[in-house]
Amino acid sequence: MKTAALLLAVILSGCSAKEQVFRQDRLPQLILQDPLPPLAFAPGNNLRIDLRILIDEGGNVAHVELVRPAVNPKWDSLARQTIYRWKFSPATSNGKPVRVWMRFPAVVQFAEPRFMELAEIVCESRITADSIFALLHSGAHFDEMAMRHSVSESARQAGRLGKVNIRRYPDEVQRILTEMGDGAFTSPVHLGNSFIIFKRLPPQL
Repeated sequence: MKTAALLLAVILSGCSAKEQVFRQDRLPQLILQDPLPPLAFAPGNNLRIDLRILIDEGGNVAHVELVRPAVNPKWDSLARQTIYRWKFSPATSNGKPVRVWMRFPAVVQFAEPRFMELAEIVCESRITADSIFALLHSGAHFDEMAMRHSVSESARQAGRLGKVNIRRYPDEVQRILTEMGDGAFTSPVHLGNSFIIFKRLPPQL
C-alpha cells in the first residue's frame, strides 16, 4: 500500500444515469476539478464512485451526494467538500442556463501533480479569441491583451494564474499545455462556454 499524492475523478463518457435530460439542449461539461484527497491504495486497483450532483445555472456545484459510501466516512466527507469546488459549463434549456441534477459513475485515477506557471486570456466567443490570437502572432503583448480583453478575474493580474496544477484541466487541455514550451501560447482552447488562450511562463525561482 502507498499513498497517492493526487487523486483525479474522471467522469465517464456517456453518463448513463442522467437524472434530467432536456431535448435539443446541452448537458453540463466538467471544466475544472480540484484533486480529491490522498488515499492509501493498492497499485493497479481502481476506485469507482457514484456521484449525484446538483449543478446550478452558473455551472457551480450546489449539492453533492455519494450514492453509496466510497471508502470511509472521513474520506467521503473530504471528497464531497472538494467536489463542491468543481466547475461545470451549465446545462441549457431553450438556450437558457438551467439547474440540473446529474448522476455520474466515475473512476478515480491516481496521478502525481504537475505544476506550471500559466497566464490566460478568456474570451466569450471564438471570433474574439481568434482575433486576439492573430494579434498575438503579429507581436501584441500577451499581458496587454489579457488586461484589455480577458473576461476572467485574472485580467487584473495581466492574465497571470501563478503556479497551476494542470491536472485540474481535462485530458486534452493537459496534453496541449504539456507540449507547450516556455513563453509559448496556445491557439484558442474551447473549454465549457469560453475560449481560452494559455501562455506558459518561465518557472519562478
